Amino acid sequence: MRATGEPVLLPGAVVSVDETTDDDFSEVAVSWNCHSRLWDCFSRACRLDQWDDPAFRHYGELQRPMLAAMIRDSGFG
Repeated sequence: MRATGEPVLLPGAVVSVDETTDDDFSEVAVSWNCHSRLWDCFSRACRLDQWDDPAFRHYGELQRPMLAAMIRDSGFG
């Protein structure tokens, strides 16, 4: 966390566990954060409808293997 109390988003997998539910039915969520610079470029291209921006291809090439690994490791792949 930053000194302001805001979370710092670092690149990589993020695992969160919902411990507010019954122990037999706790939920685990896995998500993935790309580098903040790539996210900024990707988000800007989305807002400006710049579909040919290289950030789209690069973001997709990073997302694809991470999503495949999460699906495979969760037992759904």
